[in-house]
Amino acid sequence: MLRLRRRWQYGTNSLVTVLLVTALLVLVNVLAAHRFARLDLTEGREFTLAPASRKVVGNLDDLLTVTVYFSEKLPPYLVNLRAAVRDLLDEYRAFSKGKLQVKFIDPARDPETEKLVRQLGIQQVQMNVIEKDEQQIINGYLGIALYFEDRKEAIPVVANLRNLEYDLTAAMLKVQRREVRTVGFLSTKSAHALFEDYAASRRALAKQYRVTPVDVADGKEVPKEVTVLVLPGLAGLTPREKFAIDQYIMRGGRTLWLVDSVKLEEGLRASLVTNVAEDLLRAYGLRVGKQLILDRSNAPATFNSGIVRFSLPYPFWVKVAKANLSTSHPITNRLESLVLPWASPVEVLAPPEANLKVTELARTTPYAWAAGPPFNLNPQQRFQVKPEERRAFPLAVAVTGRFSSLFKGKEAPPRDTGKEGEAQAEGVGAEVAPKVIEESPETSLLVLGDSDFITDRYLGAFPHNLLFFQNAVDWLAQGEELIGIRSRGATERPLVSLSETGKTTARWLATLAMPILVVGFGLARFGLRRRLRRALADLRG
Repeated sequence: MLRLRRRWQYGTNSLVTVLLVTALLVLVNVLAAHRFARLDLTEGREFTLAPASRKVVGNLDDLLTVTVYFSEKLPPYLVNLRAAVRDLLDEYRAFSKGKLQVKFIDPARDPETEKLVRQLGIQQVQMNVIEKDEQQIINGYLGIALYFEDRKEAIPVVANLRNLEYDLTAAMLKVQRREVRTVGFLSTKSAHALFEDYAASRRALAKQYRVTPVDVADGKEVPKEVTVLVLPGLAGLTPREKFAIDQYIMRGGRTLWLVDSVKLEEGLRASLVTNVAEDLLRAYGLRVGKQLILDRSNAPATFNSGIVRFSLPYPFWVKVAKANLSTSHPITNRLESLVLPWASPVEVLAPPEANLKVTELARTTPYAWAAGPPFNLNPQQRFQVKPEERRAFPLAVAVTGRFSSLFKGKEAPPRDTGKEGEAQAEGVGAEVAPKVIEESPETSLLVLGDSDFITDRYLGAFPHNLLFFQNAVDWLAQGEELIGIRSRGATERPLVSLSETGKTTARWLATLAMPILVVGFGLARFGLRRRLRRALADLRG
């Protein structure tokens, strides 16, 4: 009887335990359906939605449908991509307060759907598949489309997850806006060509903005719809062109200045550039120096010498590491590096009473120096400079505040005749001088002494340059909404740059450390064994 009672008690306890565990699991699942949480231990929290993404999806005022157009049959190396995309969208959905709907559709199953996705700009991509020991190429879809009210936006190809969160959040912002913001590139004879030199930068910006050239010749104004005006080059501006730029800023326009005070010529020669809008910048409290900066922290450059091609560290290609990028500003606080070829320093002239908020975004190491004309750009020269001439130089500066017009207290300059530097003749066709706006509302501008760093020539080798440029445009155009998302996956872990003394010390440590460790280990082991033998002898004796 006692044994039966114990069995009954044991069975009852087991049943109660099972029921309690089951109820606990049900309760946890119910809570998890309404409360979303995850633990992300990566340095940059790369597998957790950024605050900007949570804010965008949490502020949806209507239903947003995200349709993932992935083919059912994918190569093995892309199978995990589908699961990762699903997980990311599930996280978006958890923060959307029920306003986000997600669908997965294979367009190849329905000719009408396939026709629809092609109209969206989602085309088939070729993928490699190995079957029966043979490599084959199949066509498939890896696109995503977002539908909001009567508007739609597409991500044509999801090649990897690195930029997917940025692309999705940017597309969500874009599809919710009825008007796309415009980024203008000043078009002058000295400027880089938007569709040639800046082709990759233009394509990157076009994902979020309308990108267009801006012509201010012949008395034209900067169009009012331009949110950010990029000013590359700036040599040879006429007074009326300067007036157009100045008045754009006085109306509250935001500008990104990429100023070349030194011009590179054939055969590694350089000369000073005249009339690079120094008077405009000086009116806003800034100046770009007439020197080129060299730094011990630099990137390698490749040169041709006859039929020989060689690569070597080049101090004129300044590499700004994370330690010399501003940690307080959203443009650079998550950026790892920036390479500026043949850059000039940026100086702040505005007095403290100007009440401008000035932030040095990028600066050299303390081991940099400036070279003035005549410039010697020979990569094989011995780069030497006196220790007292070495110091840190600002290379990129962001300024926010109210600015005074260059034309304050003056009349607007007359329209140009088409001939550089000549004013329109009075009399027939003379215009009524426009009214001068003498002070701006609070606005922002960013000045950098280099316009080459975002050309196609350098972006392949230095992709972080494009991140800096996109962050700068985003900050000027819309604050900090997207900056943190784009920069979070851009990591670089460069080796610490050592002085000659540090290199010598490290060399000797590497040479002597291992023998010292071996000898130390041997002595310690010998001493331990000797102590053990003495202890055994004492026990026996």
